[in-house]
Amino acid sequence: MPPATTAWRWRRSRRILSCAPEGFDEAISLADFIAITANWDATNKRRLELVEKKADGTLRGDEGNQLKQLQRLAGLKRELLSSPSQKQLAEVEADLRRRGLWRGA
Repeated sequence: MPPATTAWRWRRSRRILSCAPEGFDEAISLADFIAITANWDATNKRRLELVEKKADGTLRGDEGNQLKQLQRLAGLKRELLSSPSQKQLAEVEADLRRRGLWRGA
């Protein structure tokens, strides 16, 4: 799960509940968020199965679209685990400046 300091924006559109963790470029569906957090092991296992099928040349028609979606989810997972957002870094800098500990420019 994301850090407790993460801000969340929720919206309903076309009957899909979506969220945008701070630092994400786009809102994602709640189902996608669950796929990259609580269900990541199963999501990634299926993605790897399809990558192997693609490499073997045995990927069936609808599996190609599923692989594209799972690759997109892998990108979102990387984004979720990536560096802090600019806002978070600015907050840390401000805190360090306040406490007289900032040694940057």
